[in-house]
Amino acid sequence: MKLKNTALTLLMLAQSFTPLLAATKDTLSDVDKAGNKLKNMSVAPQGSPEASVQGCTSDKEFCSELIYQKDSSLPILKITQIHGKESNVSFELKELTSELMNTTLTLWPRMLYLADTTQGMMIGIEEDSHTMYSGGGANSSILHLFHLYPKNNEMNIRETLTVSTYGSALIRACFSERDYKQRRGACHDEYEFKSQFHLDKRVDAGFPKLIFQTHATSFPGPVSRLTDSLASLPLKKKDLVKVVDPECTFRRIFSFDLATGVYIPNKELPTCENYTVP
Repeated sequence: MKLKNTALTLLMLAQSFTPLLAATKDTLSDVDKAGNKLKNMSVAPQGSPEASVQGCTSDKEFCSELIYQKDSSLPILKITQIHGKESNVSFELKELTSELMNTTLTLWPRMLYLADTTQGMMIGIEEDSHTMYSGGGANSSILHLFHLYPKNNEMNIRETLTVSTYGSALIRACFSERDYKQRRGACHDEYEFKSQFHLDKRVDAGFPKLIFQTHATSFPGPVSRLTDSLASLPLKKKDLVKVVDPECTFRRIFSFDLATGVYIPNKELPTCENYTVP
């Protein structure tokens, strides 16, 4: 039978999981007219076995550490360098408590350095999940953006944005030789969702605006995880193409709301569970 074996499937899945935000590591900081900067951070695991993840900007103006506690599901975010000076501020991130299996946390390899330093800064944590299926699997990433801000002579923290940033899936579609022929050898439905953040460079005062651009594709053609692929008509050669999903390929601008302390999009985000739910 000309079906793809499990080893090949796992290889394809591993190759497909390249979280999009890693692609945003520009050589220069993203800066708006106000002077807000979206800086890159070098991120690396620490300890053996890995007990934490540490990240620093190239100029060492900001460094942080995400610590995994052995006896608690609560991760700790420790700020070790701020404005170029040593710091020892720590926060338990109750927002990231999860009972889900196959979920890991890591530092986002970027951070928002606010022009008005009295307003603090913003740091992201990525929540990565993966699920294995029979002959396939799926991965996803969610960005949690936290605002670190001074209040009453102390550093405080609040979650200011939560958004799905990456997703990929391989869904098995062949279970027999007949299925293989019907699918013309394309024995998996494939889905991929990527995104990028940039600053709106037109902003000349106040908090930065975040431009969020996504790109979603499926193969073969416009398939859906909500339908049975084998219930469709047999595939033709012209169907064996990767296509862009126009609904889940979109651009949004997030603006910071001073009253609530969160980022709000200029338009509601579509539901893209085909891509973002493992």
